[in-house]
Amino acid sequence: MFELRAKKTIEKARRPIEIEQVLDLDGFDESDESVQYEVTTGVGRHFVLRRPSLIASRNLDISYSWYRNSNQVTPDATHFVTADGDLVVTGVKTGDFGTYKLMASSNDLTEIVSKEYTVNDNGLSPPLQNSVSIIYFPTDRTIIETLMPNDEVFDCVTSLGSKDDVRIRWFLNNQVISGSEVGMATSLNGRRLVISNPSGFTRGEHKLECRAETAMGRSSDQKAIYLTFLSRPVLKELAKEVHRTVGSNLSLKCGVKRKNPSDIKWYKNGLMLNTQRGRLTIDRIRQEDFGPYQCEASNEAGADIANIWVKEGENNETAVLMLSEDVRSLEEEISLETPSPRKLKFFDSSKSQEQLFPFTSDVEPSLQKFTKTPKDVAILSGSDSVTFECEATGSPPPHLIWLLNGHEIQTDSTKYDLSSDRLIIHDVRKSDEGEYTCEISGSDLKATANLQVNGDSLIENGPADQKSLIGTNVEFTCEVAKEYARKATVEWFLNDALLPLNGNSGLGISRNRKGSLIIRQVGPDNTGEYKCQVTLDGRTESATAMLQMIEKPAMPERVRAELRNQTTPAKVRVLWNEGFDGNEPIIKHAIEMRTMGPTGLWSDWTIAIDNIPKEDGRPCCWTDIEDLRPSSTAEFRVVASNKHGPGKPSLPSTSVTLPQQPPSAAPRNVAASARSSHSVMVQWQQPKEEQDSGDVMGYVVRYRLAGYSSLTWNEKNLTTKDARNTLLGELITWREYEIQVAAYNKRGLGVFSESIEVTTAEGRPTQAPKNVRVKIINSTAVGVDFTAPEQQRIPGVNLGYKVQFWKGEPEKSDLFKETILDPDRRQLSTVVNELEKFGHYNLTVLCFTTPGDGPKSNPLRVVTEEDTPEVVSELSIAEVMYNGAVVTWNPPLKENGIVTKYTIRNWAASSPDVKTKYEVDGETTNFTIDGLRPSTRYGV
Repeated sequence: MFELRAKKTIEKARRPIEIEQVLDLDGFDESDESVQYEVTTGVGRHFVLRRPSLIASRNLDISYSWYRNSNQVTPDATHFVTADGDLVVTGVKTGDFGTYKLMASSNDLTEIVSKEYTVNDNGLSPPLQNSVSIIYFPTDRTIIETLMPNDEVFDCVTSLGSKDDVRIRWFLNNQVISGSEVGMATSLNGRRLVISNPSGFTRGEHKLECRAETAMGRSSDQKAIYLTFLSRPVLKELAKEVHRTVGSNLSLKCGVKRKNPSDIKWYKNGLMLNTQRGRLTIDRIRQEDFGPYQCEASNEAGADIANIWVKEGENNETAVLMLSEDVRSLEEEISLETPSPRKLKFFDSSKSQEQLFPFTSDVEPSLQKFTKTPKDVAILSGSDSVTFECEATGSPPPHLIWLLNGHEIQTDSTKYDLSSDRLIIHDVRKSDEGEYTCEISGSDLKATANLQVNGDSLIENGPADQKSLIGTNVEFTCEVAKEYARKATVEWFLNDALLPLNGNSGLGISRNRKGSLIIRQVGPDNTGEYKCQVTLDGRTESATAMLQMIEKPAMPERVRAELRNQTTPAKVRVLWNEGFDGNEPIIKHAIEMRTMGPTGLWSDWTIAIDNIPKEDGRPCCWTDIEDLRPSSTAEFRVVASNKHGPGKPSLPSTSVTLPQQPPSAAPRNVAASARSSHSVMVQWQQPKEEQDSGDVMGYVVRYRLAGYSSLTWNEKNLTTKDARNTLLGELITWREYEIQVAAYNKRGLGVFSESIEVTTAEGRPTQAPKNVRVKIINSTAVGVDFTAPEQQRIPGVNLGYKVQFWKGEPEKSDLFKETILDPDRRQLSTVVNELEKFGHYNLTVLCFTTPGDGPKSNPLRVVTEEDTPEVVSELSIAEVMYNGAVVTWNPPLKENGIVTKYTIRNWAASSPDVKTKYEVDGETTNFTIDGLRPSTRYGV
């Protein structure tokens, strides 16, 4: 059981498919098994790295860049990046081996990077033969009308790269593409063909061919593909309504207006009918069969829908007819006839349910067969038409298609007329020759006939106009019809002058075996009209072609330079006339300039403006040049460029001297160094010559204490232009100064240099330590403490303090002892040891820096404590008597204090333990011992 859904307006039952363009670039499909990520080849050979499939919108404008070992591959004669992003490398060198990656980008979308490719060396030697083969060519392509007007790009790459001796030509439907056709252009030495407006071609299938051959035709190769131009199908108009009575039969036909591959489906109430072989039969229409039906034709380019309402009523057969019997079209036929009810499947995409409907799809076809087949035909070239007949019968009625050399003939071309039983070819030419096949669609039945076209013209294919780059090789062909080729005489003329049979070596012209004219290294003498003249039995035919030589542009003429203003910034206008464009449109001009140096010599030419595009509507030729160095003298010249590169520079213009302005740049390499604690030496170099804006007359050096922006600058004016240094004096010791230098000319003071900072040299402290105090500890040690000088009175790095002990007046007597104290000590105090016992000193303390000692503190009298005197010196017996002796001595060398008494002891040698003691005052230095025994030995 199913539910019938009818709508009030039949046109709303189904809508055509709309294609919405969404732009995204998600990445490469790494699961693409057709891509080979590891390639092995040899030196002198070639390899192709294929781009993985893209996960991206179909109509993106994508740029591709290949990288080898992280360095971008630059396209050249042996490295070619195709429009599809594949990399073709010919003449492989050692540096071509390594790892590769592909990067793709499109406008503002995120860049994507492929997996890594690896190209390895197999060690094979280069090929011996220098034969050409096409190693890269696209596959058959379908061009969809809804995506137009996108350019269609085709690449044809040979094993010999883009060498000059390889000629690549393109053919569309067997007609050579010269590159001058509207909407077609070749580039990259013929390796690329761009069709800018494919919508201008007729719908259907077209043959695109690439032919490559070496000079003199020694080696050649060719490949071809077929282009199918697909447009949105348009259905022929259906009747709005068709009436039938219950129990009758109905046959509907749905056809496309123009031949276009389409998928045709029928729907009832929005539910798709699932048919077998596209044929449906209904038997004995019942009440539930009435309602709205839709026919939909769709392909990649879009869809079209036609609607018809089957209503109950008297039969109206004429309303069902949508195609005339004598006009063929692509159609999906649904015949509604009736035996017993059968099952038919409907599919509702929203419900995914199967429903039953009383249709049948089991119509047994009767045997299909040919009743008339085409016959071989021979005809003269140029005939108005030739006809092939072909008829067939059977059930369902056979649908015949025609093929030429295995490719279906398009019915929308004026070249052919197709009816149900014949094929008519108009304006028969040699290119129409081939095998014609009549085939029953959907079966294996076919019948074949050959068409032979005999030329009535002597020249089958004459030379074509060519534009050739200077220095390249050119070939003019003159193909004689096959039946006359052996007997005919072929002569070549250049500008109506007969060329010798073996050519003209002076002009680089020769002939090959096919009679073609070969011109090597085309030069100016080769340009002009070439004529091929064929003579046979009194008949003469000729064909002409023009050869234009393409080269870089000639030098522009009448170059002038004019100063536009006397104020700054200065502006110069350069004017010129165009020269010969080299037979290629000039795309840009460049301006070069040179200036007069201080030595009176001209500098080298440099580019002032690199790209002045040639714009339509803009008067030619002039441009203004700004940002020129004031006070300089300059000359200008112009270089024109076309697509082959820049031509010769023009002759120089007259010289122009620009007005001066204050120097726009500061002196360079400004440096400074301290010469003393009160002076600094400043050095610099003159501003860059191109920025000094005029003759420098002198320099101004200004300076102030660094970090004190409120202070005014002190200035020193140097009126000598050759000055490169100056000494700044009367500066504060051990202070940082910032210094700037500027140049000036007669137009004023220029720009000051960036500030540099320099510190004056250190000085000696200007104050002695204060509050010096001494504490006597013992006879050999004293304690000293003091206060440091004020920090501002130490103009440098404080290295420490010196505690000095003088025997007499400081600086006038000998320094007895000096002790140095670390300035970082928390307490400025010390204990001085190893002084003399009962020593008398003058104590001073000073602070010192690298330059030297500061002032000493006032001398402080210091006397250490007394100590035990040392032994007396020079003890002797001055006189010996019979009962006594006189003893003398000198005071001790170190009395260690004031001597108050001397003690004298004596003893008999025989009784050392018995001593006699005497004392005298400290002033006495002799003593007489009495009461001694004569002739007795004593010790004193």
